[in-house]
Amino acid sequence: AWREFFYQVLYFNPEAVSENYRDFENEIEWRNDPEELEAWKRGETGVPFVDAGMRQLNNTGYMHNRTRQNVASFLTKHLMIDWRKGARYFRKHLADHDVASNNGGWQWAASTGTDSVSIRIFNPVKQGREYDPDAEYIKRWVPELDGLKPESIHNWVEMPPEKRKDLDVDYTKPIINFNQRYHMGKKMFENALGYN
Repeated sequence: AWREFFYQVLYFNPEAVSENYRDFENEIEWRNDPEELEAWKRGETGVPFVDAGMRQLNNTGYMHNRTRQNVASFLTKHLMIDWRKGARYFRKHLADHDVASNNGGWQWAASTGTDSVSIRIFNPVKQGREYDPDAEYIKRWVPELDGLKPESIHNWVEMPPEKRKDLDVDYTKPIINFNQRYHMGKKMFENALGYN
């Protein structure tokens, strides 16, 4: 149903292939951070569920829809990087790429598309706990974490740095302050929507 829906959206709004579907009162102030973008592409953000998804994409050309939503939301809401950069990367790497579905999905996750919720921010830590409680998916794609208990994997982002160091795991620390960026991303969209 999503595919057909996004075909209709693009048919009647061809500009949505490269422009925001929704109108904003103010311009979205996307960040331009090549290092964070590259870390996201490589699956080296220090957010296990996001990294697992990106590594799966890079190795197989596929990623489950739940994971697609999380990596897209993370790029646009936590890293605050323009959805078009993520859509371009997916276009190059997805085996099942379809321009209407890809761009429609990215705009939905970025809150620039057809979603009725004005600001939707996925929490990939919570989503990892809920959809991968035993961390089997994460361990498969982020083998550096294979020896850890699921609780430690799901707590990685929120774990104090000294505790992460004590685990003696060769996995990257989070590249951002997760909670701070959540609030910054939310504020960015509130400003664009004219809520302030």
